[in-house]
Amino acid sequence: MNRTLEEHLRCFVGLLQDDWDVHLANAEFAVDSTVNSSTKIAPFEADLGYIPLNPLYLTAEQLDNIPKSRRGAEFHEHHAAILLRCREALGQTQERMRNAYDRNRVEQEFEVSDRVYLSTRNLDRKHIGLPNSSKFGPKWMGPYSIVRKVHNHAYELNIQSGNKLHPRTKSLIPTKRRNFSGWKGWSTRSNLVGKRRHKRHTQFLVEWVGEEKPTCVKVEDLGQVPNFIAKFEEIRRSKRHRRTRKQ
Repeated sequence: MNRTLEEHLRCFVGLLQDDWDVHLANAEFAVDSTVNSSTKIAPFEADLGYIPLNPLYLTAEQLDNIPKSRRGAEFHEHHAAILLRCREALGQTQERMRNAYDRNRVEQEFEVSDRVYLSTRNLDRKHIGLPNSSKFGPKWMGPYSIVRKVHNHAYELNIQSGNKLHPRTKSLIPTKRRNFSGWKGWSTRSNLVGKRRHKRHTQFLVEWVGEEKPTCVKVEDLGQVPNFIAKFEEIRRSKRHRRTRKQ
């Protein structure tokens, strides 16, 4: 009996072995409720004539009143309802995140010979000659020239023959100094129709020739067309001046 009690306590005491007395009462109850191999009856039954009820028995009696087949069905229904609520909540969250992302997203379109940078996020770092850790590595590499357009937003780059990178990709951004004559639809008839501050950057709303919707462009990317910016600012000042005079 002492060996059984010792094994029981070993399973419950902490690493410091200073809480064995906390588990002693439950250990004694378990041992005294178990049939002894010598007497063939439990010590409680030999001493008291009966085995005291364990609090778990009360729970077991309540479960016995429910058909076993119904217990499994209720468990399945309960968890199915939980999973359904989780899926609905995840779907709503994904839709909300997608709408927030698409609201500020500008689809970049490039033409052949445009200079672009390639994202290193999903590249095998051994193929690009960088350490395995990407914590302090470059986020973009290049610039490369676009050889041809494969399909919507996927392009083939002029990656060197000795490089193991796949030449076709879609994770691209334009170089800082881009020739505006390469932008689709850009001409002297293009127009600046708006201005805003977004994520600490000044952006202009550009109305392209041949495009249905205007797109936002950072002021840094408009460095080659300062006359358009000056004209836009002049029009804004004149409009504010007219509103002030009317008031």
